[in-house]
Amino acid sequence: EASGANCSGVQEVRQRAQRISRALKGLEAAVRSGKAYVMEKACDEVEASGAHCSRVRKVRRRAENICNSAREGLEAAERKGKADAMEKACDEAEASGTEFSRLQGVRQQAESIRRALAGLEAAVRSGDDD
Repeated sequence: EASGANCSGVQEVRQRAQRISRALKGLEAAVRSGKAYVMEKACDEVEASGAHCSRVRKVRRRAENICNSAREGLEAAERKGKADAMEKACDEAEASGTEFSRLQGVRQQAESIRRALAGLEAAVRSGDDD
């Protein structure tokens, strides 16, 4: 009976080691992806696995820096009011894995700017015909 309890304990340790190993591999893959939300999720999984990993703090900091950079780029593009810059900033935010609820609104704003400019150009062209 004692050996049965011992085998059970060994199996539990093995399972925990496997969870930790999977979580750490996931963390490395997340870092390679360069996507902020993927890195955050992987950090959560490492912590949930029970692993004590100093790298988690660094990865969270990196994800935060990615988010801050994307946010700053988006805000700068909005201040410029140029449709192409706004679209590019949205694309970069998405590529970085940063999830901002306002991306759709910024894209709509960029499209409105394009429509307004197209209308202005059409009005100028029609005025040239007179």
